[in-house]
Amino acid sequence: MKGKYIAQIRSDDESVGAVKKIYDQIEVFTKHGYEMELVNFKPSSSGLRKTHLGKGICASIPLTYVFAKYHYSEEIGGADFYYIRFEAADVSFCKFLKQLRTNNLHAKIIIEFPDYPNTYWMNSILHIGIKLKDYHARPIYKKYVDRFAIWNDNISEIYGVPTIKTINGIKVDRIPLRNADNVIGDEIHVIGVATMFAFHGFDRLIKGMISYYEKNENAEKLYFHVVGDGPGPELKKYLQMVEGTKAEAFVIFEGKQSGENLNCIFDKCDLAIGSLGMHRIGYTVASSLKSREYLARGLAIVTGCPIDILLGTDFDYVLEFPADESDIDINSVVAFYKEKKLGTDRVKISKVIRQFAIEHCDMEVAMKEIIQYIEK
Repeated sequence: MKGKYIAQIRSDDESVGAVKKIYDQIEVFTKHGYEMELVNFKPSSSGLRKTHLGKGICASIPLTYVFAKYHYSEEIGGADFYYIRFEAADVSFCKFLKQLRTNNLHAKIIIEFPDYPNTYWMNSILHIGIKLKDYHARPIYKKYVDRFAIWNDNISEIYGVPTIKTINGIKVDRIPLRNADNVIGDEIHVIGVATMFAFHGFDRLIKGMISYYEKNENAEKLYFHVVGDGPGPELKKYLQMVEGTKAEAFVIFEGKQSGENLNCIFDKCDLAIGSLGMHRIGYTVASSLKSREYLARGLAIVTGCPIDILLGTDFDYVLEFPADESDIDINSVVAFYKEKKLGTDRVKISKVIRQFAIEHCDMEVAMKEIIQYIEK
């Protein structure tokens, strides 16, 4: 069987989470014997679209394309199935999908909604135009789709089209298990990796640390390794928050890291910080790639939002705080660390957590129902 994966890949950097996921999905398709081809309608970065603001403005104008202009050609035809990852529709997408269906009547067309029904980047006033475009395009593009692939177990159809239940998966074997053999000492190290946006909520942890060190003269030493940068003001805000406080020495800004440098930071950490501010964008359940990568590394997780793949399981290495604006209670974090023996049974616990990741969020697991539908 032949399959074509249609996407709009904005970056050539394969370390970017969404890009990694696309190639991982293609790898799973290939492993199951499908002859795969990636069709990339790369988003434009010229003219006004060179900047984030410019892209938002251009994408919101009526009759313009959202990210990239879709166009059908004979080379795209001839596949048994098409797997399309997209975020919002426009006129060119509707026209493309109609031509795709007309010229490939017996092919299965599956569209993946990465965040349905919420799409965090479209929560601003700037993106109202994009939402309106997609709203008016739905009656057109839904006619040509066989299935929508989504991460929500509670939705059986979208716009009258049946759904395939999937999860946001990763290739666990691509991510190294943390090397905990050489970690010694009584210090507690936690890590948070993100492109800094408000919904990650790292400010809640930092505020908790500031309060913790001000009130405790003989406090346990807990270090927070902040890994990543960002296009907005969040990172600068974090730097300003700790400046001149007792917590300043314990919040370590590592910058953007990858490869062995990132591995070394992970190796010394027993806890990873998930999303602490998802309520700020209306999410009640988190399905981020970050949580999967933490589990694959073998790390326990601190979160401010239920994590989808942990719901209904007996996973024992997660500490969940309320989804609100309260400071993270560092005393509770320290107590959790001690109760779960994260500082003494590091190697054993890391292997248990990684095995959970293999069984619950590996890309093979994520793609299982999609593969079953294609082979029906």
